[in-house]
Amino acid sequence: MIALLTATLALAAGVTGNWSGLITPETGEGPQPLYLVLHQSGDQLTGTGGPSAAEQHPMQNGRMQGDRLTFEVPAGTGTFVFEGFA
Repeated sequence: MIALLTATLALAAGVTGNWSGLITPETGEGPQPLYLVLHQSGDQLTGTGGPSAAEQHPMQNGRMQGDRLTFEVPAGTGTFVFEGFA
């Protein structure tokens, strides 16, 4: 199962830091909590993501290309694919 998530982040310089908010999956579910711990080095993103600070999963394939960031977070039996804009 792959869920595609889209969000917009209002960011000044880079995305390194802890971020929290709500996202609405394209699967039609209502808003879901999201907590991210991001580390940016050039165009590479690493970190974790999950519904809270207490439940985090390692991200994969993190990239920052211009103002677009993408990454995947495997969780349970599926993978969340995140696409957002800085």
